[in-house]
Amino acid sequence: MSGHPTRREVLRGAGGLAALAAGSAACCRPAGATRGDPAVSACRICTVTCGIDVWVEGGRVVHVAGKQDSATQGFICGNGLALPEILASPRRVTRPLVRRGGELRTASWDEALGVAAEGFREVIRRDGPRGVAIQSGWALVYRNMVSWLKRLADAMGTPNYASSSSICVAASRLSSLLTFGRIGTADFNRTDLAVVWGWNPMHSSPPLANVLLRRQRRGMRLVVIDPYRTR
Repeated sequence: MSGHPTRREVLRGAGGLAALAAGSAACCRPAGATRGDPAVSACRICTVTCGIDVWVEGGRVVHVAGKQDSATQGFICGNGLALPEILASPRRVTRPLVRRGGELRTASWDEALGVAAEGFREVIRRDGPRGVAIQSGWALVYRNMVSWLKRLADAMGTPNYASSSSICVAASRLSSLLTFGRIGTADFNRTDLAVVWGWNPMHSSPPLANVLLRRQRRGMRLVVIDPYRTR
């Protein structure tokens, strides 16, 4: 046993979350490998954007740790801790790939875009513009590529565009606009009353669960509305 809480232990209850949040920045700094002051940043693997300290050596990220005085109060999950490995992985795709003869090989952007364009043209010639459908995942939604993809769909004459936001964040943003007139953001660190309605942050958003539980211990009132009991 390493002595550090596992992901399962963290998600098991408030005690595990508090333990990880309190010790994440300290216990995760490698001895002798963090010369100099860290750069202040935020992890963008998910939408919570946990505050992180980043150590860079020779232009390469060598270590990250949860930033204690950030909005997420030092929390960092396994994905965030793996950022140095993710960035330096030899399996990371950094150039376009084109399948030729059953194998993927590197290609220039012009070649890759040409292959994609010809594929669209072939479908349109055979089935018409509505034969084309564009489906984007969360990465492109998160990076604000939706308007460009919709423009591409319009240029080809197809109405068939959908994304992960169609079943997720679009409804959340619409409800926020209808309620507040803008995209609202909750300030959990300063609230005195939190209503958790149909949401299980212990599993879906541990960083925010950590903040809520810390705030609750300092006197915040927590109200949970859910069809079943959550931790």
